[in-house]
Amino acid sequence: RTPFIIYNPGIEPQVFDEYTSYMNIVPTIANLFDLKYDPRLYAGHDLLSSTYDNRVIFADGSWKDPNAYYNASTGNVTYTTETTTYSQEELNKINTRVKNKIKMSNLAIKTDYFKHLYEAKEEHRITNDETKEDESSTE
Repeated sequence: RTPFIIYNPGIEPQVFDEYTSYMNIVPTIANLFDLKYDPRLYAGHDLLSSTYDNRVIFADGSWKDPNAYYNASTGNVTYTTETTTYSQEELNKINTRVKNKIKMSNLAIKTDYFKHLYEAKEEHRITNDETKEDESSTE
């Protein structure tokens, strides 16, 4: 419930009331400023994405969305609405997605993924101009 303001003069002002956390800051900023990044490597999700699923993920694998709170420690689901419940298959799917996001984020940190990217870029002397040229030739 802490306000967070990001400014980009090219975007209409918006207010988001969706569930979110600090993990969504980097992917959202990357989108706002048109930075290249691999979203699979972040536990967070771009708030501006049309596929944002309005769910906050906690470090222990628990999650909360408008319909429910899932406690990963106990495996219990507490519904916050009487109209929507999740089947066991839906819960399994959500939990698998949450676990994979946390796993990829942890691996990126533990293996110093970004250092490897930087070294590969330096080794091959790839510049931003070359990358832009390659992209424009494939469009």
